[in-house]
Amino acid sequence: MTDVSQANDGATTQGGDTTADKFKSQFASFKSQATDKARDYAGQGVERATGALDEAAKFLEDTARTVEEKLGPQYGRYGFSAAESVSGFAEQLRGKDVEELVDDVRSFVRKSPAVAIGAAVGLGFVLARLAKAGAGYESGSASFGNTGGSTGAATRGSALGDTATGTTGGPVGAPATTQAANQDTPVTPTFPA
Repeated sequence: MTDVSQANDGATTQGGDTTADKFKSQFASFKSQATDKARDYAGQGVERATGALDEAAKFLEDTARTVEEKLGPQYGRYGFSAAESVSGFAEQLRGKDVEELVDDVRSFVRKSPAVAIGAAVGLGFVLARLAKAGAGYESGSASFGNTGGSTGAATRGSALGDTATGTTGGPVGAPATTQAANQDTPVTPTFPA
Protein backbone atom coordinates (compact mmCIF):
# COMPACT_ATOMS: atom_id res chain seq x y z
CA MET A 1 0.00 0.00 0.00
CA THR A 2 2.86 2.35 0.69
CA ASP A 3 4.17 2.06 -2.90
CA VAL A 4 0.75 2.87 -4.35
CA SER A 5 0.23 5.92 -2.13
CA GLN A 6 3.67 7.25 -2.99
CA ALA A 7 3.02 6.74 -6.71
CA ASN A 8 -0.29 8.55 -6.42
CA ASP A 9 1.35 11.45 -4.59
CA GLY A 10 3.89 11.77 -7.42
CA ALA A 11 6.82 11.39 -5.07
CA THR A 12 8.23 8.18 -6.54
CA THR A 13 7.49 5.67 -9.24
CA GLN A 14 8.49 2.06 -9.67
CA GLY A 15 11.99 2.88 -10.93
CA GLY A 16 12.67 5.30 -8.10
CA ASP A 17 12.44 8.40 -10.38
CA THR A 18 10.24 11.23 -9.23
CA THR A 19 7.70 12.86 -11.47
CA ALA A 20 9.72 16.04 -11.24
CA ASP A 21 12.80 14.18 -12.49
CA LYS A 22 10.84 12.83 -15.46
CA PHE A 23 9.52 16.31 -16.19
CA LYS A 24 13.01 17.77 -15.99
CA SER A 25 14.43 15.13 -18.34
CA GLN A 26 11.59 15.63 -20.83
CA PHE A 27 12.05 19.40 -20.63
CA ALA A 28 15.80 19.03 -21.18
CA SER A 29 15.11 16.82 -24.19
CA PHE A 30 12.62 19.33 -25.59
CA LYS A 31 15.04 22.20 -24.95
CA SER A 32 17.81 20.33 -26.76
CA GLN A 33 15.57 19.63 -29.74
CA ALA A 34 14.40 23.25 -29.86
CA THR A 35 17.99 24.49 -29.69
CA ASP A 36 19.02 22.17 -32.52
CA LYS A 37 16.08 23.34 -34.65
CA ALA A 38 16.90 26.98 -33.93
CA ARG A 39 20.53 26.41 -34.97
CA ASP A 40 19.38 24.70 -38.16
CA TYR A 41 17.04 27.59 -38.99
CA ALA A 42 19.72 30.13 -38.15
CA GLY A 43 22.18 28.29 -40.41
CA GLN A 44 19.65 28.34 -43.23
CA GLY A 45 19.05 32.03 -42.58
CA VAL A 46 22.77 32.74 -42.80
CA GLU A 47 22.94 30.87 -46.11
CA ARG A 48 20.01 32.87 -47.47
CA ALA A 49 21.46 36.13 -46.19
CA THR A 50 24.85 35.48 -47.77
CA GLY A 51 23.13 34.59 -51.04
CA ALA A 52 21.14 37.82 -50.91
CA LEU A 53 24.29 39.80 -50.08
CA ASP A 54 26.08 38.22 -53.03
CA GLU A 55 23.21 39.25 -55.30
CA ALA A 56 23.31 42.78 -53.85
CA ALA A 57 27.06 42.97 -54.44
CA LYS A 58 26.57 41.85 -58.04
CA PHE A 59 23.85 44.46 -58.51
CA LEU A 60 26.11 47.15 -57.04
CA GLU A 61 28.95 46.12 -59.36
CA ASP A 62 26.68 46.28 -62.40
CA THR A 63 25.41 49.66 -61.32
CA ALA A 64 28.95 50.88 -60.69
CA ARG A 65 29.94 49.84 -64.21
CA THR A 66 27.02 51.79 -65.65
CA VAL A 67 27.86 54.83 -63.52
CA GLU A 68 31.50 54.55 -64.55
CA GLU A 69 30.56 54.46 -68.24
CA LYS A 70 28.17 57.39 -68.02
CA LEU A 71 29.71 59.65 -65.38
CA GLY A 72 33.34 58.64 -65.20
CA PRO A 73 35.62 56.42 -63.12
CA GLN A 74 35.77 58.75 -60.12
CA TYR A 75 32.04 58.11 -59.49
CA GLY A 76 32.16 54.44 -60.39
CA ARG A 77 34.75 53.83 -57.68
CA TYR A 78 32.15 54.51 -55.00
CA GLY A 79 29.91 51.78 -56.36
CA PHE A 80 32.77 49.31 -56.65
CA SER A 81 33.82 50.10 -53.10
CA ALA A 82 30.28 49.47 -51.84
CA ALA A 83 30.12 46.20 -53.78
CA GLU A 84 33.43 45.06 -52.26
CA SER A 85 32.19 45.91 -48.77
CA VAL A 86 28.97 43.95 -49.22
CA SER A 87 30.85 41.01 -50.72
CA GLY A 88 33.37 41.07 -47.86
CA PHE A 89 30.57 41.08 -45.30
CA ALA A 90 29.00 38.06 -47.03
CA GLU A 91 32.32 36.23 -46.82
CA GLN A 92 32.62 37.05 -43.11
CA LEU A 93 29.16 35.60 -42.54
CA ARG A 94 30.04 32.50 -44.51
CA GLY A 95 33.17 31.95 -42.44
CA LYS A 96 31.38 31.92 -39.07
CA ASP A 97 29.07 29.46 -37.45
CA VAL A 98 25.89 30.47 -35.65
CA GLU A 99 27.47 30.51 -32.19
CA GLU A 100 30.17 32.94 -33.33
CA LEU A 101 27.55 35.21 -34.87
CA VAL A 102 25.51 35.21 -31.66
CA ASP A 103 28.64 36.07 -29.66
CA ASP A 104 29.47 38.90 -32.08
CA VAL A 105 25.98 40.34 -31.76
CA ARG A 106 26.11 40.14 -27.97
CA SER A 107 29.46 41.93 -27.84
CA PHE A 108 28.20 44.60 -30.25
CA VAL A 109 25.12 45.22 -28.12
CA ARG A 110 27.28 45.52 -25.00
CA LYS A 111 29.66 47.96 -26.69
CA SER A 112 27.02 50.23 -28.20
CA PRO A 113 23.51 49.60 -26.91
CA ALA A 114 22.08 52.79 -28.40
CA VAL A 115 23.08 51.77 -31.91
CA ALA A 116 21.71 48.26 -31.30
CA ILE A 117 18.37 49.63 -30.11
CA GLY A 118 18.20 51.99 -33.09
CA ALA A 119 18.98 49.15 -35.48
CA ALA A 120 16.32 46.97 -33.83
CA VAL A 121 13.74 49.75 -34.14
CA GLY A 122 14.66 50.33 -37.78
CA LEU A 123 14.53 46.63 -38.59
CA GLY A 124 11.20 46.31 -36.81
CA PHE A 125 9.83 49.23 -38.81
CA VAL A 126 10.99 47.72 -42.09
CA LEU A 127 9.59 44.29 -41.21
CA ALA A 128 6.26 45.83 -40.17
CA ARG A 129 6.04 47.73 -43.46
CA LEU A 130 6.88 44.60 -45.42
CA ALA A 131 4.27 42.60 -43.51
CA LYS A 132 1.68 45.33 -44.03
CA ALA A 133 2.51 45.55 -47.72
CA GLY A 134 2.32 41.78 -48.08
CA ALA A 135 -1.04 41.66 -46.30
CA GLY A 136 -2.39 44.43 -48.55
CA TYR A 137 -1.06 42.69 -51.65
CA GLU A 138 -2.60 39.33 -50.71
CA SER A 139 -6.01 40.85 -50.04
CA GLY A 140 -5.91 42.73 -53.34
CA SER A 141 -5.99 46.21 -51.83
CA ALA A 142 -3.38 48.88 -51.90
CA SER A 143 -3.15 50.56 -48.52
CA PHE A 144 -0.25 52.83 -49.34
CA GLY A 145 -2.06 56.10 -49.94
CA ASN A 146 -2.12 57.69 -53.35
CA THR A 147 -0.34 55.08 -55.42
CA GLY A 148 -2.28 55.67 -58.56
CA GLY A 149 -4.00 58.85 -59.66
CA SER A 150 -2.08 61.71 -61.22
CA THR A 151 -4.18 64.57 -59.88
CA GLY A 152 -1.50 65.98 -57.62
CA ALA A 153 -3.90 65.89 -54.66
CA ALA A 154 -2.57 64.40 -51.48
CA THR A 155 -4.45 61.50 -49.92
CA ARG A 156 -4.46 60.32 -46.39
CA GLY A 157 -3.46 56.68 -46.96
CA SER A 158 -6.74 54.86 -47.37
CA ALA A 159 -7.32 51.97 -49.74
CA LEU A 160 -10.70 53.52 -50.53
CA GLY A 161 -9.18 56.92 -51.14
CA ASP A 162 -9.65 60.35 -49.71
CA THR A 163 -13.23 61.49 -49.70
CA ALA A 164 -12.14 65.13 -49.45
CA THR A 165 -10.43 65.10 -52.86
CA GLY A 166 -12.29 62.23 -54.52
CA THR A 167 -9.03 60.40 -55.17
CA THR A 168 -8.93 56.64 -54.98
CA GLY A 169 -5.76 54.68 -54.51
CA GLY A 170 -4.69 52.16 -57.08
CA PRO A 171 -1.68 50.27 -58.28
CA VAL A 172 1.40 52.20 -59.33
CA GLY A 173 1.07 53.33 -62.91
CA ALA A 174 -2.71 52.88 -62.99
CA PRO A 175 -4.72 55.60 -64.70
CA ALA A 176 -6.22 58.29 -62.53
CA THR A 177 -9.60 57.37 -61.08
CA THR A 178 -10.88 60.69 -59.78
CA GLN A 179 -13.89 62.70 -60.71
CA ALA A 180 -11.67 65.69 -61.39
CA ALA A 181 -9.44 63.70 -63.75
CA ASN A 182 -12.44 62.86 -65.92
CA GLN A 183 -13.44 66.51 -66.35
CA ASP A 184 -12.09 69.03 -68.81
CA THR A 185 -11.08 71.53 -66.13
CA PRO A 186 -7.54 71.52 -64.79
CA VAL A 187 -6.97 70.18 -61.31
CA THR A 188 -5.47 72.52 -58.73
CA PRO A 189 -3.23 70.66 -56.29
CA THR A 190 -4.16 71.00 -52.65
CA PHE A 191 -1.72 70.62 -49.82
CA PRO A 192 -2.51 69.94 -46.17
CA ALA A 193 -2.22 72.97 -43.94
